[in-house]
Amino acid sequence: MSETVERDYADLAHVLFCTKLRAEGTPSPDDLRSAIEAELQLHDPTACRCEVAQEAGDHPDSYRERMRWCLDVVRTAFPSLH
Repeated sequence: MSETVERDYADLAHVLFCTKLRAEGTPSPDDLRSAIEAELQLHDPTACRCEVAQEAGDHPDSYRERMRWCLDVVRTAFPSLH
């Protein structure tokens, strides 16, 4: 967990964006943290940023909605980040 806590909101939002979690399922903060940790075990944050950039170009409308959700829930799940 210490590796994740050292990251900022944007980093974690990009990582969350790449997970299978969706807003419709209303995941708990624990679910969010677990999904982010699992994704970080699979992919480097740079790879996640690249995937997010590709999605933004391919599907800008759904990208905006999902990224907004990711940023909002990361702030809830990681309140101690600055």
